[in-house]
Amino acid sequence: MSTRLTCVPAVLQIAPLAIPQIAYCLLQIAGDVAPVAATHYLFLVDASQSMRIPIADEALFRQLVQRGGAFETLVDGVPVWQLAEALPNELRRSLPSALSYASRALHAALERLGAQDHFSLVAFGDGATLVCSGPASQRAELAHAIDRIDQIDAGTGTNMVAGLAHAHSALRGAPTTLRPHILLITDGFAENHAACEEQAAVLVAAGATISTLGVGSEFHELLLTTLADRSGGQALMVRDVARIPDLVAADLQPAGSLPRSVTITPSAGVQLRRVTPLRPVLGTPREPAAGEPARIVLNGATAHEILLELLLPIHFSGCAATIEAVGGNTIPLLARSGSTPPPARLVAAVGAATAARIQQRALARAADDPHGAAQQLTAAAQRFAALGAADLAAAARAQAQQLTATGRLDQAAAKDLTYATRRLQIDEAG
Repeated sequence: MSTRLTCVPAVLQIAPLAIPQIAYCLLQIAGDVAPVAATHYLFLVDASQSMRIPIADEALFRQLVQRGGAFETLVDGVPVWQLAEALPNELRRSLPSALSYASRALHAALERLGAQDHFSLVAFGDGATLVCSGPASQRAELAHAIDRIDQIDAGTGTNMVAGLAHAHSALRGAPTTLRPHILLITDGFAENHAACEEQAAVLVAAGATISTLGVGSEFHELLLTTLADRSGGQALMVRDVARIPDLVAADLQPAGSLPRSVTITPSAGVQLRRVTPLRPVLGTPREPAAGEPARIVLNGATAHEILLELLLPIHFSGCAATIEAVGGNTIPLLARSGSTPPPARLVAAVGAATAARIQQRALARAADDPHGAAQQLTAAAQRFAALGAADLAAAARAQAQQLTATGRLDQAAAKDLTYATRRLQIDEAG
């Protein structure tokens, strides 16, 4: 397997100014596909009360309305339907929930295990429990354990830190020759985001990739996308819980693997200000500490693009940074005085990354500063429009108008906007 590193432009062009300067480079990484090794599939499933809420299909809902079992009312000025009385226990048990669809997905994943694969399941809520862990040869026992997940009293919380810690324990208990892959499924607003990221970093250091599946409209999308991007996993969301099995199956498709990471090390006096994945998805940016290198974990795609933003000191010339792919080659990122216009693709990449960052900041501040967030969303919409992303521009503009009119985001639409932005691909021609 070979890995090819390319910088666009090949040499950074620095104007002869007596001040520090910002410079951008588009790092392109290409490699051959290679089969993955046997895998430890670890499912980290939110089993809290919200994941157990029964979901009535349209036919049953119509029956409830006709019988007077459901009525329309206003909640915060929004018309919603409520039940006139609690559902009978027998009926409640017969209705599906997000957790029951997750259980179906786990059974399907179990059936697809290779002979050398390993399966683990951790359920979390107020705390966390290792439900089961074992090799593919123990399918029957593992299947019975999956069926017990709905008997766990997980409470109402979303203690993801405890879940991630249990996941680490499960990894330590499995053969170290396996490739660890974690799929986190949750519908809740996790507690203590910083601790979640720290615990996830421990898993990544152990070689794990983490994919995340946000269910509904109440989960914290920035946390879930960050966990996926930092580990080389996928960030997925689903509104219709019936689609959970399909998305779980898609995440577990066998993938090829590039070298696990690329490290960008700035030279003395150079600051690597921001690193933003652009392809295969427009990911969350990382801001390394001044003078520190950035290690980017790659997923199984054959091609990646990463936008590097550097702050160069006055009159800088020479090697601005060293880029090294594990198992691949090492190249210098050079800088020199010049005035050549930047490549069109680099300009488009900077525009896409900037628009996404403005939007992300706007959504994060919307609750505390609706007016300022609306202004930022409008600015992001203008940048999306300039990139030819009309749908994203319209969605960002709609949320800006929502904030201006009501002071609140449409949480479901805001999440749709976040995940749609991740799919933005800049035109090959720039």
